[in-house]
Amino acid sequence: MIGANILVLTTAIAIPIFLAGKLKIETKTEVKDAFYAFLVCILAVSLYVLGNGLSRIDGAILLAIFIVYSKKVMMKKKAKKAKKSSVTKKEALVYGTIFLISSFLLLGSAKYVVKYAHLIAVEAGLSDFLIGLLIVAIGTTLPELTVNTISVLTRHYSIAVGDSVGSVSANLTLIVGITALIHPIKGDFATTFGSGAF
Repeated sequence: MIGANILVLTTAIAIPIFLAGKLKIETKTEVKDAFYAFLVCILAVSLYVLGNGLSRIDGAILLAIFIVYSKKVMMKKKAKKAKKSSVTKKEALVYGTIFLISSFLLLGSAKYVVKYAHLIAVEAGLSDFLIGLLIVAIGTTLPELTVNTISVLTRHYSIAVGDSVGSVSANLTLIVGITALIHPIKGDFATTFGSGAF
């Protein structure tokens, strides 16, 4: 999670900016959302440091933050005039089916990512944390890099900003929150603090 967030906020946003020449911040909301993501990063690392890991209570706090923020964002969208959908019921069914199949494939592949990342760590004589921070993080960040690149090249700058901010926020609230609720997260403070602080 730490490695993915570092890559999202550096490589996955820097390469698209380099290719397009600029990234335009279009609204004040984007600045506020970026600031929110920054606060979430600080909160998640602080909870980890204070508790020498993340307990189920910490997970519940992070999950609650995700729910409150998501509700706030959705309320903003409802206040704006919604565009009429041009998607037919048949198309919605097809897209929904593809989404479900893709989700199951993603869940299945995640098992093998963890298994083989661990084997790489053992063979290379490195810690699981370091492999996750570098190799696994690259794999999980490729979708953000792709979306951000296409968004910036087609001048849909808000999508790139929203994807990056949303990815970091969701990783540290929804994903880490659910993970900590299922099983408390423990780790070596000395190992994780440097990358977490970064």
